[in-house]
Amino acid sequence: MMLGTSSCDFGGGGGGGGSLSPEESAARISENPAYYSGFLWKPYSESSGGLVILTPHGATYGKTQQVATISGSFGSESAPLRHETHNGDRPHFYFSQRGSSYGTNITVQVPLTDGSVFSVVVPNGADRYEL
Repeated sequence: MMLGTSSCDFGGGGGGGGSLSPEESAARISENPAYYSGFLWKPYSESSGGLVILTPHGATYGKTQQVATISGSFGSESAPLRHETHNGDRPHFYFSQRGSSYGTNITVQVPLTDGSVFSVVVPNGADRYEL
């Protein structure tokens, strides 16, 4: 678990809705670890060959707007929700390329039905990253 290097946005709870610094993010994760527990950036999916992102059951199950967007130096890419009933009922989003193709400091954003955004910054797209 790499709490000190992720950045998260609580939507309305972060004031202004922008991304937080890694330090602010680490503090918020420490204050509410259950909210982020279960997030997984898996650079290579055995089933699709590309990146798959799983978001936490408690924070996102049944609450997503059916899409996740990643952005960084490569630009941005969105992926539709594939399913929510596997691996502990965590929403799954499959992307077109392996995680290493997306570089470093990748922002993951999943809009939720209550208007907030689940957001995490992944330090290195080539590495498995989980909270």
